[in-house]
Amino acid sequence: MRAEQDVLAAKMKNIDEQKEQEELAKAVKWAERYPLKSVPLLRALTKQLPERGFMMNVTYSDQTKMTMVVQFDAPEEAAYYLDRLEKVRMVKNVKLVNVAANSETSGEPEDHQVVPRYMAQYELELQQADGEGKKS
Repeated sequence: MRAEQDVLAAKMKNIDEQKEQEELAKAVKWAERYPLKSVPLLRALTKQLPERGFMMNVTYSDQTKMTMVVQFDAPEEAAYYLDRLEKVRMVKNVKLVNVAANSETSGEPEDHQVVPRYMAQYELELQQADGEGKKS
């Protein structure tokens, strides 16, 4: 009886392993077909940043929509970056949603002057393209 249980347990384990392999194969095929190449896109977007501009948050809402929050030293840099983003080939449409000053003091003495940083939120509609570059 125990021998039969062991045989059945081994068969169940093989079935589970096969299912896991099939799911993994499906995931790999999906990733290979996924139309958005994130690394070239992020390289193209960061290349357009000013010297002291930093991406703080990037989220995808689906395959062609992205929201990102970028930190700048001056509010006008947000507008300049918007103009640069419009020229990135992989970006179909871009909108500057919000610019807000962030002047957290994080334990600094009150007499210490704090220079605000500006957080800009952008919504991007992406086109499915290979590589990076500019629109022609």
